[in-house]
Amino acid sequence: MSEWSGFFNAKKVDGEWDRTYLAENLAAFFSPLIKNGVFSNELDKLQVLQTTPASMAVQVAAGQAWISGYSYINTDDLTLDIEPADGALNRIDAIVVQWSNSNREIRLVVKKGIPASSPSSPTLQNDANIKELCLAKLSILAGLTSIQQQHIQDTRADSSLCGWVTNLISSVDSSDPLLKSGGTMTGNINMGGMWIYGLSEPNNSSDAATKAYVDGKRLTYTGTLDTYWPGSGPYSHSFQADGLVDTDIPHITPVYSDDNDTAIAQKEAWNCVSKAVAANGWINFYCFEEKPTTAIPIQVEVIR
Repeated sequence: MSEWSGFFNAKKVDGEWDRTYLAENLAAFFSPLIKNGVFSNELDKLQVLQTTPASMAVQVAAGQAWISGYSYINTDDLTLDIEPADGALNRIDAIVVQWSNSNREIRLVVKKGIPASSPSSPTLQNDANIKELCLAKLSILAGLTSIQQQHIQDTRADSSLCGWVTNLISSVDSSDPLLKSGGTMTGNINMGGMWIYGLSEPNNSSDAATKAYVDGKRLTYTGTLDTYWPGSGPYSHSFQADGLVDTDIPHITPVYSDDNDTAIAQKEAWNCVSKAVAANGWINFYCFEEKPTTAIPIQVEVIR
């Protein structure tokens, strides 16, 4: 069938209804109107948090998501168990909202990563049977016994992994000269609070660049080096830094507490750190002699 339209009231013809519709027809109607993602009326919707007390589980806040015309609603905090950490290797797990055509449902799912010295995030599925939105990535370090907030990377705002549902699409006037290519603007443009998008990567110094391109040249990470340093000298600790590559030269600084006694303890702990080595998605820290007994908040900056 090359043409389809709906929805119209059905009439009985020879005892049979002449119009029938499926759930997929309704979904196909809404799908182009509302983009996939998490509804963002409040920023804590479907947020992934550590449990209280911390454990090998996470808690997903109430909220609503939208996948290709289908609605998912979580009405209360929901706890998801996480498989135990590997004894020697790190891994990255993903908390996803998963649409299943064969199961005819949308559920929260834990996608377990593969343990490795420099692990990768699980690949999201997006096909006719399974579609997934990633709410968060979990850094499951070797030997980890409880997941704390510093191990949880919120990915709801990342449109390539999840994104926010904001509003319905607006109509487009095809006669608008701004939609035509090949011209040269000779005056000012008032965007009225809207965006310019679809820019290619800049080649010349005067070319415009997207925020993603600029942000990609400067990476900033914050987190904490906790007191888990396995080994017997040198001791090691892995810090997750998505987007970092092994050729980067990170600039690392401790972020000391405003409390003087705590800051002194953090400074002494930082003096135990002998070196840091960049890897793909990680920074591996080493202590040649003593290992820290105090957690160290750090900030990492990379400029390419």
